[in-house]
Amino acid sequence: MTAIFGEDPRSSWRRFVAGLVIFIPGAGLILFGMQAPHWLQIPGMLLCAIGFVTAMWGYAGLLWHRLRSAVRQPNVYPHNDKNAP
Repeated sequence: MTAIFGEDPRSSWRRFVAGLVIFIPGAGLILFGMQAPHWLQIPGMLLCAIGFVTAMWGYAGLLWHRLRSAVRQPNVYPHNDKNAP
């Protein structure tokens, strides 16, 4: 699972932004469908669902990368182990 999440934060960021780019027109179609033909709300809901899942997939990768980076402890004394606590 680490090969999918958090391996490359740039790809996770791009996936997150792509999900937002898909989600925003979907929300616009839902709002526009309230005033115009109501059938526009169905593709809007589909776009929102696809955008949400894509954005959350990217966010999960960013969060996984952040958590893995926080858990890893760097070696504070790389050259002198006898001073290590």
